[in-house]
Amino acid sequence: MTGVATHLPKEQWRLSPVVRDRIGLIALALGLWSLVGWAVGDPLTLAGPLDTGAEMLRQFGLETFWRNAASTGAAVAQAGAISLAGGVALGVVIGNSRIAAAVLEPILVSLYSLPKVTFFPVILLIFGLGMSSKVALGVFHGIVPVMLFTVGAIRATPGIYGRAGRAMGLTAVQQVRHIILPAALPEILTGMRIGLSLTLLGVLVGELFAARSGLGTQLRKAMELADGQEIMALALILFAVALALNAIFMALAARFGRGREHRRR
Repeated sequence: MTGVATHLPKEQWRLSPVVRDRIGLIALALGLWSLVGWAVGDPLTLAGPLDTGAEMLRQFGLETFWRNAASTGAAVAQAGAISLAGGVALGVVIGNSRIAAAVLEPILVSLYSLPKVTFFPVILLIFGLGMSSKVALGVFHGIVPVMLFTVGAIRATPGIYGRAGRAMGLTAVQQVRHIILPAALPEILTGMRIGLSLTLLGVLVGELFAARSGLGTQLRKAMELADGQEIMALALILFAVALALNAIFMALAARFGRGREHRRR
């Protein structure tokens, strides 16, 4: 009995192989970062992990940082809501029409491959300098992949689902709500994850080129001053935010995917 009691805590605290691999990858990245920073020898050119961590803590204590973070967060929230809701809605409409999918899907793929920053001067002319142009560029980056993934998920749904819905007397809207969307949800969440990441990228690009406030604007000013510590600190903060958003949507996709497999069984 004593052996079992002393054995259980060890099993409970044992790390899974995935967690160990991730910890090892982070440690390797930090080691390489420290080595490159030591080789450069100038923290203003390339700050190491310790200098970057200290600068991050300093930024967290500045009112300017939080004001810029609030501006970026508001733009990403608005652009993300439009990209995700609009992309899913348009994708459902296009995916449920064979003609629309055949005509519009190649156009969307071509639009997705274009560098969106080339359209920024036109966006500035239409929306002006400020929040509206950041939101518009974020939507322009994010809505297309959400539409493409939604169209693909709808088109990949087995046709028997639709026939079963019609046999039960469901309307087209009821079929989409109760049958099509639940079946396609994991793939749609994958598109939303990619779309939200690209929305964040679009907002930051807008702030880098033409904005009065935001983390992208603060990053641009740090680049103009060649402040390596602030550049690395802001880049790491933005990377952590993007990583957290990806992790949330990956967890949601995995959860709904497991739920769908369980219902099939």
